[in-house]
Amino acid sequence: EGGSLEGGARGGSSSSAPLLLQLGSAGYEATVLQPGVDVLVLFGARWCTRCNLFGTEMAALSRSFAQDGHLLFAQMDVTEHEVSAPPLHTIPAIYLFRANSTNLADGVLYAGDESTRSIAAFLALERFAKPGELEASRLSPKEEL
Repeated sequence: EGGSLEGGARGGSSSSAPLLLQLGSAGYEATVLQPGVDVLVLFGARWCTRCNLFGTEMAALSRSFAQDGHLLFAQMDVTEHEVSAPPLHTIPAIYLFRANSTNLADGVLYAGDESTRSIAAFLALERFAKPGELEASRLSPKEEL
């Protein structure tokens, strides 16, 4: 209902099989807002070269996290499926929906390059942060007189 796994079943025996859940309009919200699971979603299009680069890196990274039952990697082709939230101004766009989020607008936008190292660093920083905790630290410090 929520989508299909590309390249095989989650936690399957093939170590090279991509573990990206293919999301569609039906089931999208239920998948990304499921309790107890962080969901990293790549919003893109088949014809988008940079989207495909991100997809390759996310598939590689998903294999590193294959034993983590609390993290799901997914992608959605926004030229084939409608997304009401979060707002997509450009593709590719990667959002992390933290476990137990209740609103699609709570997704955290990734702003790094397409390397597995950068995406992994984003996950390490954002997965376990409390909502609002990192936003305050990202604000530029006030100038003192």
